[in-house]
Amino acid sequence: MALSNWDCMAFDQDGSPCIGRLSSGNETMSIYKNWVWIDGVGNNPQQFEEGFRHVGNLCVRAIRHQSQDSVFCRIQHGSMLVAGIGCYGFDGMEWVGVTPETLGAFMEWLRSIDQELADKIKPGGLRYNQGDAFFAEHGMCSLPASAVGKAEKPLLLQDTKKPEVQ
Repeated sequence: MALSNWDCMAFDQDGSPCIGRLSSGNETMSIYKNWVWIDGVGNNPQQFEEGFRHVGNLCVRAIRHQSQDSVFCRIQHGSMLVAGIGCYGFDGMEWVGVTPETLGAFMEWLRSIDQELADKIKPGGLRYNQGDAFFAEHGMCSLPASAVGKAEKPLLLQDTKKPEVQ
């Protein structure tokens, strides 16, 4: 599953960890892989990677960042906020999830556009694999989330025991 290659870390308006998604009416903006997915725009979902955009009552600002081929974004609807990272979760063949370096670059960017939100985010936030989030959203598991720098392999990549042949 392609989503299992991607990691996410997102915060709400209180600086608390959240799923990287915000909705208003029929419009939804989500951190998806390493871009922002905009749904509810007629029948044409859209991929948004960089810049500033209004869709209905939602507003998004996003940049591309070289660290882990990331998107950093801040999505807003009134006082509701989601800010976060969507990034490639591998370093070579090793699963790393969001790295401390990528989180540091994101926080630097966020401070430059929303110091108040950046100040609310406490060290030790949680990151999660986007494929695992898909399974959790569909009731197949709970969402395994962990601290930056302590990422476990996505569920699809974990070793499974093969049944013994009788």
